[in-house]
Amino acid sequence: MWQIHFDGSFAGWREVARTLVRRGLAPHQLTWVQENQKIQDLFDQLDEPQPDNAKDRPLRVSRVLLEQLEGASQFRCDNRWALLYRILWRVAHGDQTARLAGDVDGSELHKRLKAVRREAHHLHAFLRFKSRDATAGGPQLVAWHEPAHDILASASGHFAERLGRQTWMIATPNDGVYWDGERLHHAHPCPPEWQQLVQETDDRNEALWLTYYGSTFNPARLNRSVLETNMPVRFWKHLPEGPMIPKLMSEARAGGQLNGQCATVGSMPGQAIGSKTNQPRCQNCPKRPGSRIAAATKQAGIVLLADQPGARPFGGAAGRLLDQAMKDAGLDRSQVHMTHAVKHFNHLVEIKARARRQLLMPSSQEVATCRPCLQVELDRVRPMAIVALGQTATQALLGEGGDFAKAYGHLVEDLAGRRVLVGDHPSEMLWNSPSERQWAYDALVLALKQAKRLSGGGA
Repeated sequence: MWQIHFDGSFAGWREVARTLVRRGLAPHQLTWVQENQKIQDLFDQLDEPQPDNAKDRPLRVSRVLLEQLEGASQFRCDNRWALLYRILWRVAHGDQTARLAGDVDGSELHKRLKAVRREAHHLHAFLRFKSRDATAGGPQLVAWHEPAHDILASASGHFAERLGRQTWMIATPNDGVYWDGERLHHAHPCPPEWQQLVQETDDRNEALWLTYYGSTFNPARLNRSVLETNMPVRFWKHLPEGPMIPKLMSEARAGGQLNGQCATVGSMPGQAIGSKTNQPRCQNCPKRPGSRIAAATKQAGIVLLADQPGARPFGGAAGRLLDQAMKDAGLDRSQVHMTHAVKHFNHLVEIKARARRQLLMPSSQEVATCRPCLQVELDRVRPMAIVALGQTATQALLGEGGDFAKAYGHLVEDLAGRRVLVGDHPSEMLWNSPSERQWAYDALVLALKQAKRLSGGGA
């Protein structure tokens, strides 16, 4: 087993590896040792005679493979140089599968390349420059970063392209880069004076940035697992906003996802609009606690009660069918009050048998939760007759014991003693057969006519 010493750079490894392959030394014969300086004679310890023409053996690899090896050399691990040499050895001996993702060595190569690219992205995304006083001399911007891999030299050109002729410096525990406005200087290891300069610099604009970050944080969109995946916690300690993030997340978990920005928005200057303090709020709904109960703008003799909201009561094709039924019954939309039994709709589901999408039926608990709000609304409208369209609307008025099939087509009383007529919802009629649709439509027109008579001929 031969110990191969080199300076730890890719250029140094490349020079040594080319010679080793041409000399015929297999990967299992070598141990790679990084040093800060090259040894004088690589083969001082080789006691086996080498062919005289060994140095003349051609060794050619593709430019793509060379770029892949250079990228993977930035991955920090104990065997990074051994893997690169093993792949180079196999390719040099005709085994091109060594660089493919399906190969054992190739798979590890691509995994390391992906990790290096991601670490370079982290450098571009999470590096925060600090501004220095122009009279202090030296770089105008400085930053500290702790990358997991040796990506600083290759990835820092990103900032040279974007900051123009501004001078800047990035220091890390291992190396550093300095841009003088024209040329990028890389130092390995990082000079202690560079590290000290970065650590002692205070950014005069940091307070402004923290105010901006805190005001734009949206607790309603907080997802801790996604946040920590895209912004690893190890970077937080070097971000100005890092200490704020746990506090903001804690406030969001404590109810801030609903009203986390109320204090900030409320303190902003602008026109003050008074709230309707006399309008009651629902305290029962788990979906929207504190929602205002719908306020009726006027009293009406007839109420049409649907099951749950879509965009607006009785819209689309169902609304057009209802308009036709009301017209046949001698009623107009302006004469009736339309509302819903359940105030918040459920998710859509696919109905494959009917090749359409449909709202999930509200549960009995949801109907019971919304019933007090419905009663407050009906007390304000004070209708003479209510037309309940569908099973949910019937259950909301008649309670758990209300039977839609038994009440269908009949005049019944709700829990508050109001007169109720029960019929099919127009949206259900649309999916019935023509004969069933006509029968249900005629029953709806009859119920509307009866409601008109009960209300005294109109609203």
